[in-house]
Amino acid sequence: MELADRLIGQFGHDRAPFAFDAGLVVMLPIIFSVAHRFGGSVLLYALPAAGASAIMHAFLPPHLLGADIGLLVLVGLAVALPIWYLGSYLFGLWAGKRFELPIPELLGSLSEAAHDRREPPSFGTVMLVLLLPLV
Repeated sequence: MELADRLIGQFGHDRAPFAFDAGLVVMLPIIFSVAHRFGGSVLLYALPAAGASAIMHAFLPPHLLGADIGLLVLVGLAVALPIWYLGSYLFGLWAGKRFELPIPELLGSLSEAAHDRREPPSFGTVMLVLLLPLV
């Protein structure tokens, strides 16, 4: 919450939507926990997630304007995935090795969360939840 307050303080209440993308803010705890688990710079994991979020937002306006969803998916596969791979994933790998961005101290010790580990859901359950909206 302090991160959101700081960003809104910098950008102001009227320009709060420019301060952050809500989807990325929701993903930050996952990004930080993956960075903690596997090590390395947070950029290594955050840049591909930010790129995927940007591509998703690029497809939202045409969908809302009544574009053919099948054509949109085909264009996404042909154009957006290679752009994400080159501009976000590969750049994230490069930037993650070049610039060390540690997990913020603000989050406290992530090792405390390790004590409260539950059995993760199966791969099939995760894929079902992810693919269910497409069905």
